[in-house]
Amino acid sequence: MVYLVLRSEYQEPHGRKILEFPDAPDLVAWLRTYWVTRQDLITINPAIAREQDFDPRDWQDEIHTLRKSILGGAPNGFTTFFVRMVDHPRPENMDDVRKFIASFDREYGEGSIEINGTAIQAHTNNDEIDLAWYLFDQAYADQNPGRTSFILHKPFELPATSGTNGWRPPVDVHTLGSGKGTTFCCFASSLDGATLQEIDGCYGLPGRLPDLGKWLAGQKPGLETNDGKAMEEWHENLILLRAFSLTTEEQDHTFEGALRRFDETNRTIEGWLPAIFSNYRYEIKKPALLLAEKTACGRDLQEFLEADAKARENARRSYWEHSSGESLFQFTPHCCQVVFTKVSTARDSGKSHKNIQHWIFFDDLWAEANKELSESILHYGRGENLLGK
Repeated sequence: MVYLVLRSEYQEPHGRKILEFPDAPDLVAWLRTYWVTRQDLITINPAIAREQDFDPRDWQDEIHTLRKSILGGAPNGFTTFFVRMVDHPRPENMDDVRKFIASFDREYGEGSIEINGTAIQAHTNNDEIDLAWYLFDQAYADQNPGRTSFILHKPFELPATSGTNGWRPPVDVHTLGSGKGTTFCCFASSLDGATLQEIDGCYGLPGRLPDLGKWLAGQKPGLETNDGKAMEEWHENLILLRAFSLTTEEQDHTFEGALRRFDETNRTIEGWLPAIFSNYRYEIKKPALLLAEKTACGRDLQEFLEADAKARENARRSYWEHSSGESLFQFTPHCCQVVFTKVSTARDSGKSHKNIQHWIFFDDLWAEANKELSESILHYGRGENLLGK
């Protein structure tokens, strides 16, 4: 079995898509089966075949047709891979595969490509968002469950089981304080301007998931000085979740209540709430925005949302019309997650696409019962080098 996992904020259903190829026993067999040659392109369209001055890049439509037939669609990020095949011989073994990947000299479009064992991973973009794809066989998956368990996990729901002992991750995360147990926060999508290799969206917070809302509500994230300027060290997502935990009407500041309030607020705006918040506090030069006590935090939150509403009211009518899709939630005692969806529809043609953001939260008790899945989620949340060494 060979797997191809496509990852991007446009990819449904949860920011990734899993394609399975049971007819290919390993990576070499998959490549030999789906290798693109000059003759393949000429067969599709002999009218434009040129024996002299043959450039595979001139055959985008033909390569698009082949790509669609192989993948059941035409996902972004693969044309470069197939174009490069045309002037290379079909591989006979893994040495040939490594030579083929080495021919890219690690550059792949505006991103990178590399091979590790029988796994290939590539990062690129479509000029608007970051994309990644992972091609690997069952042998690699069996040998590396701590890297592949999550990306091969098909259902949205994660297991509800938990253990009794704490788990220590083999993956580095940003640790914010210490206490009894740890809750891991994984923001597996990038903010505007950041690539999947830069998101580094995993944080370890003290305490366990049932107490996360209370812990957030009780914190005032610190500021550090850099060249005389105040710099906020918390991720925008955590700042907003603290604000919603702090200002909730619920007596115990439940984390579920904070997530649902975030979702309700995110639905009232056209863009992605953390990105808009990040831009807003930069524009008004207030890096400590939303870091005050409850009353001031609530006032700042209201002013921020009113400023965004006013800006949208005064803005020129956009080519795109934005709305919110249904958010998916899962809440268990020691693991929860949410998938947010924004729908962008072209006003003239009616064509639309979705932007998906996936957040996962679990504590060390859940991780103790789901070790390989936990490690895989952390690798995925870091974004970089998912199938690396």
